[in-house]
Amino acid sequence: MRNLRTCVLSCTILMVFLPEGIVAQQNINIYKFPIQRGSSEWKQMTDQKQRIIVCQIPDSILKRITTSDLLESCLSYPLITDMFYYNDSETGF
Repeated sequence: MRNLRTCVLSCTILMVFLPEGIVAQQNINIYKFPIQRGSSEWKQMTDQKQRIIVCQIPDSILKRITTSDLLESCLSYPLITDMFYYNDSETGF
């Protein structure tokens, strides 16, 4: 009976921690935006619509990026602070 408990406990631990290790190893596909705020290319763009277009993540990448990588990519979005420039956050998004 003790061996059965040990086996069940070991399997449970593996099932809980193994997927997390696999996901952590795959977390290398964070999208790097081609133009960053403050760069010379950024300063040459005078139209906000042009900046928004340049900052879009391509569909080909969105189809294969993991959720955690997408979140990390969104946190480095060059226009992330724009949501504070409007009367409500919904318009800023």
